[in-house]
Amino acid sequence: MNRAQHRSIYVNLVFVLFVEACAHQVALSEQFTVKSTTEFLAQIDSHKVKWSSYVAEIRITYFGPEGRVRTTGTIAIKRPASMRCEMMGPHGGVISAFATNGIELQALDVKNSKFIYGPANVKNLDRLLPFAPLQLNAESWNKLLFGEIDIPETAKLLYQEKKGVFILRWQENSHDREVEIDPQTKQLKQAKDFFAGQLISQVNFKNYDKNGLPQILQVKVPSAKIEFIAVFRDIEVNFAIEAEAFVLNPPAGIALEHL
Repeated sequence: MNRAQHRSIYVNLVFVLFVEACAHQVALSEQFTVKSTTEFLAQIDSHKVKWSSYVAEIRITYFGPEGRVRTTGTIAIKRPASMRCEMMGPHGGVISAFATNGIELQALDVKNSKFIYGPANVKNLDRLLPFAPLQLNAESWNKLLFGEIDIPETAKLLYQEKKGVFILRWQENSHDREVEIDPQTKQLKQAKDFFAGQLISQVNFKNYDKNGLPQILQVKVPSAKIEFIAVFRDIEVNFAIEAEAFVLNPPAGIALEHL
């Protein structure tokens, strides 16, 4: 076989692969076509998990201005706005804890012998929640950990062929919001927050388990030079959690700080 024949076969093969790739993308888009944002949001709602609570082991890898930190702990989540997180030290004892019932919050810092408490507003959550400052209230944080986010019916619905995902975009409090949704599972894959054209935060949702819950959250906050990865293991859904579990009491002799 001469060089010209080799070249002809190569060109034909590349053309066939290109056509097949394009055909696959178009077929995917047509298969999951929806008529409106309202219709698509209804599909998302129908696929949301019905669990009211869960508990799990959580492993956090944190990158920030002070360097990298790795820690392990436990987390408990209960709808609509309750959370409790306890992080463990190298010897197995609790070194920090955070809790909120959606109204009040408390944080225990064992290393610095400090107990901080106050209203569960966005500012205090950004300061004390052991993840990242995302400018969310307690209920929105709760939903995020269930792999959910509130999307208005005014959001613009797009389909991105290259990534094979639906994209929803809208404005909220002078911010531009954008989420990516898997067209088949209707699960959240990514959420972005922009302000004045700058990326404020990005959350990636990965490895949904058999319960429909994300097992990995990857969060980036460029302005604060923060990135963390939270890995959830041994998730137990609909775990019975009393309301008292989401309120921390200060240990005796510890310094108190009210926000």
